Amino acid sequence: SYAPFQKLLQAAQSSNDNAQRYRYFEQAERVLGTQMPFIPLYFYTADNLVKPYVTGWHSNLLDVHPAQYIAILQHTVH
Repeated sequence: SYAPFQKLLQAAQSSNDNAQRYRYFEQAERVLGTQMPFIPLYFYTADNLVKPYVTGWHSNLLDVHPAQYIAILQHTVH
């Protein structure tokens, strides 16, 4: 543990003033960023069940599917 970081967290936890608590957390975040830099890695996933007779639906990074490109082909209902 890094003492300056811990001091700021303790000060934030003991403060009754929300604005002051926020400032302590901001300072603690800056200290954390300089002492322990990190790169957050994440990725989105999306599961879509699409019938084979639906056309124009394509997986994409933003999971956006404009209706103008989607069509339902003629099919029989079981």
